[in-house]
This record gives sequence, C-alpha cells and structure tokens, in this order.
Amino acid sequence: MEIGEDSYVTPRTAYSDDACRGNICSVLTSCRSSSSESSQPTTEHSSVTGRVTTLWSKYAVALNDIELVQIVSHVVVRDHDSNRQTVAYTLDMYVNVSDIGLYIPWTQRQPHYQLQHRYSDCRAMRFHLLASVRESNHGLCEFCSCMLDFLTTYRFPKRCPSLLVQFVPGRACLVSRRKIVLQSWFNRLLFVARHLSSKGSASLRCDGFVNVMYILKDFLLEPSTRLSCEKW
Repeated sequence: MEIGEDSYVTPRTAYSDDACRGNICSVLTSCRSSSSESSQPTTEHSSVTGRVTTLWSKYAVALNDIELVQIVSHVVVRDHDSNRQTVAYTLDMYVNVSDIGLYIPWTQRQPHYQLQHRYSDCRAMRFHLLASVRESNHGLCEFCSCMLDFLTTYRFPKRCPSLLVQFVPGRACLVSRRKIVLQSWFNRLLFVARHLSSKGSASLRCDGFVNVMYILKDFLLEPSTRLSCEKW
C-alpha cells in the first residue's frame, strides 16, 4: 500500500494559498464594507474597529471552550484523482463543560467532536498563521508579536518527502511520532491564543489578530459551531 503524505485534499477545506488568501480577504472586506460609503475617516475607523471586536468576541469565546486536543488514531484515505493513499489524523476535541455542573476530567469523557486533517493540512495552516501575523505589521499588537514568536520557535513536525514515506520501513513510527508532536503543538497553540486573547485592548488589535481567529475557527471548531459564529 502506497501512502503519500501530500496526495489527499480533505473535502471540507482546501488550504491552498489562493483559497486561504480569499478567506482572509473576505473577512477584511466585510470588516470594511459597512464603512466604505462614509467620507469621514473617524466613522470608518469606528465601524472597522467595531466589526473586528465582534469577530474577536465570536471566535475567541468559541475557541476558549476547547479544553484539550488528543490525537491517538488515524485513518488511511484515498485520493480518487491521484489514486494514492494518505494518512488523515483524527483530532479528538474535548470541550470545557464545567459551567453546566460538576467538572468531569476529560479522561472520563468521550470527545465532544472529532476532526480529521492530513499532516500537510496542519502544515499549511501553520504557514497561513505565520503569514497573517507577519503581514500585519502592527507594532502595537502584542497578540501578533507573541503569536509570531510561538510559531517560529515551538516544535512542529518536519516534512518528509512523499516518495520517501512510501518506502520507509518505519512509516508507522513516523505516523506515531507525528501524532505526539502535533498534539503538543495544537494544545500549546490554543493555550497561547487563549492567553493572548484575554490581554490588551481590542482597539489595539490589528488585522492579523482577526485573521488568526478566523483560521483557527475554520480549522478547529465543530462545523455547527462555525456556522453559529457566522450568524452572531
């Protein structure tokens, strides 16, 4: 059985540069659309700031409910276009439910929902997070500055060429190792995002912050939660 790490595109999301750039642009366009007809800069700035704050509240609150990410299993899926197989990692998402009663440890609960992503999906998501905070160019935004530091220093599993993965006898070891490192990376990412979201003034947050919240929302939240965020 041949397994190519970058041969399968998940039906839910295609994280190409153009697709992600389009998503980001659509968010920023919607931020500014309500104020585009106004000729007064102060009114436009107020409208944009209000929209950014609203998005921040929606996505940050929803992401804050994620207690833990566990990656203990995977599935092998086939890309019908290339007729090749690849590994999709199963993310078990545990949601904080302490607000509705006595806290039950996550080890005694079933995951609230599950997501499946290829390694290349995760790598592309990290790349787009990096691009968002680097392009923000906002010296006063502590969120973007600290997020950039995390993304450039915290360990992320290295890419292994697809052809090499197909023939390496230790492929199972590679998959197992990636589960461990990806799990650690996702949990740390959520911790950093939650911690930084609670600091500073929303008025000082730049476009990079909104982009990061949008990317995390689309990648980690349950589909029904993502839709409810859009309707708030």
